[in-house]
Amino acid sequence: MKMEQRKKDDTVTLLLEGKLDTLSATELKEVIDDCVKNDTVSLVLDCEALTYISSAGLRTLLTAHKKMQAQKGGLRVIHCNKTVLSVFKMTGFDKILKLD
Repeated sequence: MKMEQRKKDDTVTLLLEGKLDTLSATELKEVIDDCVKNDTVSLVLDCEALTYISSAGLRTLLTAHKKMQAQKGGLRVIHCNKTVLSVFKMTGFDKILKLD
């Protein structure tokens, strides 16, 4: 998976491209942990170019959501394509995460 990070003020946007699987979920978790350590208030995951998400990827997003809430921040997932959106809906993540 490719990941590009953009920071503006206290918001970090991560553009995700490719497959979010077991290996890339570990990399994403590390980046998210750095954002949390640096007091990011808003974390935005742009999933327009994400083609696949595994259970490890879902777990990473759930953990990120909880970490951002714990520090009074927020996590948004934007530009979900049909494939990723269907996974979120099947797993109930569309009820947990803020999807735009």
